[in-house]
Amino acid sequence: MTCQLDAPPSKSMTQRALIIAALCDEATRIEGPLHCDDSRLLVGALRALGCRIDVRDDWIDVQPAPLIAPDDPSAGYGQPHAATIARARNQSI
Repeated sequence: MTCQLDAPPSKSMTQRALIIAALCDEATRIEGPLHCDDSRLLVGALRALGCRIDVRDDWIDVQPAPLIAPDDPSAGYGQPHAATIARARNQSI
């Protein structure tokens, strides 16, 4: 499936796009993401779960993988103040 959605950079939209990309069957490029602490924390969490992610100034490439819980449950999640990450930690992906 091909989809393109143009929207201004947003923390919430960037995080939702990262989660959706991690759950897709094929690679996804997120163009114009908002780079912030919460987005960096989520990228770390998704990497810890097995995704390959390439972050650039203008885009983020996400190569999904079978999501596998790390040996250390806190690995890659960073600080718990990021609400999207805190919700993701408490739900089965």
